Amino acid sequence: MHSTIAICTSQFYIATMNRPILRCTFVYSCFISLTGCKVYYTTSDVDSNLKSTLEQVNTTLTTLKAEVAQLEKQYRDIPCELKSDAFKQADGMMRELDGDMHELEQIKQTVNNDYQQFRAYTHGKSRIESGTEEWSQLKQTKARMKESFEALQTQGNSVVAEATSFNTYVNTNIVSKLEVCEVKTYTKQFETALATLNTNLLSAKKEAVQYEAEVNRASAQYGATEAPTFNQVNEHVRNIQSKLREMDPVQRNAQRILTEFKTKTSGIERIYSCNSNWPLVSETDKAIREQEQLFQAIKAYIAQESSAIEQLIAGLAKDRK
Repeated sequence: MHSTIAICTSQFYIATMNRPILRCTFVYSCFISLTGCKVYYTTSDVDSNLKSTLEQVNTTLTTLKAEVAQLEKQYRDIPCELKSDAFKQADGMMRELDGDMHELEQIKQTVNNDYQQFRAYTHGKSRIESGTEEWSQLKQTKARMKESFEALQTQGNSVVAEATSFNTYVNTNIVSKLEVCEVKTYTKQFETALATLNTNLLSAKKEAVQYEAEVNRASAQYGATEAPTFNQVNEHVRNIQSKLREMDPVQRNAQRILTEFKTKTSGIERIYSCNSNWPLVSETDKAIREQEQLFQAIKAYIAQESSAIEQLIAGLAKDRK
């Protein structure tokens, strides 16, 4: 029997995220008109620029939030019941990432609130003149939004760096070390190995019958004068027959192991090395390999005994020439 049963490495892959988060600055060009000693902003122009920048912020952060959520989902979907230290480390990294994402959301909300306040204090006004309360409020809005944008840029870059580190850590310390047994594939390999065992067992028995026939012919030809030699030949034949009988339990044990595995994995598609039922795979694999080793040892012994028979009979034929 030549077993080719193999346990596959994990199919999981955590997507890499390494692009920048935010590339926007607080810049808007608005008309500044001079009428006597008054300076004013056109409200619609200021609103258009603020709204455009705000939409960019919201879109960028929405995209980042979705990517981080997908990254974490892929991590959470790793179906491990037994959490190693690597998982604990990854969980800590994810909590830190979530905390920083929450801070980003708060900054984004501040920017949106500032814009809504701008809309409120400029409601019904076509322009914002210097020296008015709206002018003072706009200056404060601009200062707060500039500060918020800078914080978004810094915090956003930090989140991307953390997400990339998290991704790398999970791939290196968890995903790459996972093993998965595809039950259907594993069972098919098992059945193929068992079929090979059965074929080899039938071949061995057939060869043994042929050796007996050959020994009987040689005995009829030389037996009367070569009794000591044929005593040796017959002993080797008995040894082969004895070893052949040892093959039957190997075959039955292999079949039993396969049947038990199929029964215990009924309805299961995959078994992962980090799950509590992984010993079912490892113990089955160990058991079938033990049977294979027994078979190979029997096969080697029979080959040795067969060779001894051939040499003895060949020696008889040579002496008769």
